Amino acid sequence: MLELKDLKNNKQYYENAKKLYNTAFPPAERIPFAILYRKAKGSNVTFFAVTQGDEFKGLVYTVWFNDIVFIFYLAVSPDARGNGIGSKILSLVKDKFPNCRLVLNIEALDENAENNDERIKRREFYVKNGFFGAGYNVREYSVIYENMCYSKDLIPVSKDEYTALIKAYLGKIMYYFYSKLSE
Repeated sequence: MLELKDLKNNKQYYENAKKLYNTAFPPAERIPFAILYRKAKGSNVTFFAVTQGDEFKGLVYTVWFNDIVFIFYLAVSPDARGNGIGSKILSLVKDKFPNCRLVLNIEALDENAENNDERIKRREFYVKNGFFGAGYNVREYSVIYENMCYSKDLIPVSKDEYTALIKAYLGKIMYYFYSKLSE
């Protein structure tokens, strides 16, 4: 059975999570791991190792604000892929935050992108798991993302709500620089 184990209280999987994070996400999409880990010690962030027994299977990094949970990062270990683990992780997150709307970013579809087939598959995966397009994209540095949401009542997370969440997570000073770099 899969479990979510909070990394701030369980350093057993720290190195596994760090290695997976650094290999699963391209540099343009990564915040330095030390900053992520430090931010996870805050009250509105959880950094989960996904385990099955004692085996590390993946990671999930979430930030919440009001009734919104942002799935900032989700990755499955290469040896666990293709076994429905990603869908099971999403179910665990939905169960962990049952009264919240979930939001996440995926690279926006772009027929000119080298990895557009991968982007299509990723979007189909999230749609299969109950997510829907929020109706807007966001730009973070040089990457354009589509925001996708999950909510039992199909109410999307608005762009203003998403911005407020990011601002609360980063703090005023970091948000100022983030917003300038993302214009």
